[in-house]
Amino acid sequence: LLVLPRARARARARARARARARAPAPAPAHSTSTQHTAHSMAAMAQAQSFGGGQPFVIVLERAVGLRNADGPFGKSDPYVLLTIPDPGSRSHTPKMTARTSTIQGNLNPVWNEAILAVPGPDGRIDLSVFDSDAGTIVDGTDDLLGKASFDCLSVTPGAWATKSLTLGGHPKATGTIDIKIRWYSTPVVTIHRCQGLRNADGMFGTSDPYVKVTGLSSSRSSGKNGGKVWGRTRTVENQLSPTFEETFTCDCYDLMPRGGKMSPLVVQAWDSDDLKNGTTSKDDLLGEVQLEWLQVWPGQDSDYNFPLTGRKAKGSLSMSISLAPLNQGQGGGGAGGRAGADLASVGKTLFNVALEGEDEYPPAPAAAEEEYPGTPPTAISKGACKAVLAKGYGFKIADCCDTVPDHFTCGLAWDVTNGVNIDLDASAIMLGSNLSLKDIVFFGKLQSSDGSIKHGGDEREGDEVGDDEKIFIDLGRVHSSVTYIGICVNSYSGQELNDVKDCKVRMYDTNTLAEAASFDLSSDQSLDCCALLMAVLYRVGDEWWMYAIGEGAHGTMAKDNVDEFQDFIRQHQLVEQALAKDQRGGPAKKVKLKVPPKRGGGSGPNKIAFKSGNGACLQEVVIPTEVVAGTYIEVPVVEIVSC
Repeated sequence: LLVLPRARARARARARARARARAPAPAPAHSTSTQHTAHSMAAMAQAQSFGGGQPFVIVLERAVGLRNADGPFGKSDPYVLLTIPDPGSRSHTPKMTARTSTIQGNLNPVWNEAILAVPGPDGRIDLSVFDSDAGTIVDGTDDLLGKASFDCLSVTPGAWATKSLTLGGHPKATGTIDIKIRWYSTPVVTIHRCQGLRNADGMFGTSDPYVKVTGLSSSRSSGKNGGKVWGRTRTVENQLSPTFEETFTCDCYDLMPRGGKMSPLVVQAWDSDDLKNGTTSKDDLLGEVQLEWLQVWPGQDSDYNFPLTGRKAKGSLSMSISLAPLNQGQGGGGAGGRAGADLASVGKTLFNVALEGEDEYPPAPAAAEEEYPGTPPTAISKGACKAVLAKGYGFKIADCCDTVPDHFTCGLAWDVTNGVNIDLDASAIMLGSNLSLKDIVFFGKLQSSDGSIKHGGDEREGDEVGDDEKIFIDLGRVHSSVTYIGICVNSYSGQELNDVKDCKVRMYDTNTLAEAASFDLSSDQSLDCCALLMAVLYRVGDEWWMYAIGEGAHGTMAKDNVDEFQDFIRQHQLVEQALAKDQRGGPAKKVKLKVPPKRGGGSGPNKIAFKSGNGACLQEVVIPTEVVAGTYIEVPVVEIVSC
């Protein structure tokens, strides 16, 4: 009974702090020269050509000479809150916020953290420096140490600009904040070779290395996966100085179209154990390189030769980075990819698992190339297929259903760590074809006005087994004026979602419980936001599609996220992309697979899965019980697409 009032008090305090941060700061000084005026007008025109906001990379380097807000017994614990104002918002809700980490007890803090920012047409960015009270409420809010604003459009495209901004906005504000800023271009990473790697296989073998490119995402996971994986090279067997010559595109803007805090770019060399018969050990990290921001976005195409770092690391890695213009970097769905590789070809990399208690799909035999002996392969129905989506991908729901059921359940699940109780709420936002708001189904209104969507009730602590909250959707009853149904999760108390992990959403037949799709956000272990845009269902003609969003947002209730769904849909043109795909048509694709033995024991069905959606997603197939290992099946391919 005591937790909720305290949480609400903290939420009110945090809201007051953000309101103070949003108060107008002194406008940035503008040059009156004709040359600068012409440049600003041209830059603004170019920014408007990107839908009202050209992305920028902003590195918050350090602050110098901050005031001490903690009195004689301590020093300020500063962090920076970056805000993009929204002049059109009646509630003064910013278009985007992002914050740095907190530096303990330091009046000259160094952050060196980067944020992808997408300002409005005026190019304005606001920076507020606060002293963190680490949850201790003394005067009701973190103390404002100072703030400043600057104009992104004053920066010359193609080069880094360095600014030292004087802090104001408070009677006692002192000091400056140093930043670097440049117009965003898409990094294209080429892995050339490694030299003199460590032999992780001992005296009886030689390492089988491959290289993985990770990072530049909204959070960096702990553990070996290192956050967003932009691509992985092929494995070179028995070689300590392998040559790769493979290229990957790191399209951060496509991954985070609303912007956000970015993790460093990390390139890792691994020794693969998949090639060793009978082994159960995991791949060994041979070493890694973490690039500086100016190395990721160099002034010109750059070649690097880095020594590998890390425990027992040996050798070096040779790579290069070039920058692609924004319009060339988009369209990859954020998946990255090996240049020239056909990652969409199914049946080349297969996985098989019973899925009971398994964390990931172990490898299964590759699809056979020879003629199929004996009887023809067993035809698998669409209803036995499931789309395992990644962020930024969608599919037509009918592709995973023999007959599309009217009644679907959207199940959302999450886990809360560190003993924290967070009141999370799942909601459905209904929008028309012109993105006008039609209805919101949430804990305060458990059924839509047309009766098509019902909320299963509020689960307050995230400790339920299975789905924490359910939203029941009767697609056949959705009013004809509704085109989009956005699914979001909000922290009602205003607490950030740093203590939430394994956030998942799945769509399944309410009556048979057969899953059509799932989307797992478990890789995001640091969520500096209090809301998540999970997914959106959208109507294309008589068909319904599902798209996995996975974007952090702000707002304690679903009504606060209406504009964010509208912006996302407007930018990604989901319906238009689906119509274009349907117009291309073509015969339905199928793949023939050899059924491997069931793994893992247990009573669950035998399942097989293969990569789809440019290699970022999976298609999972439930194998009928009468089909035995060693025979063949013919599977309809679910086309998973990025937008």
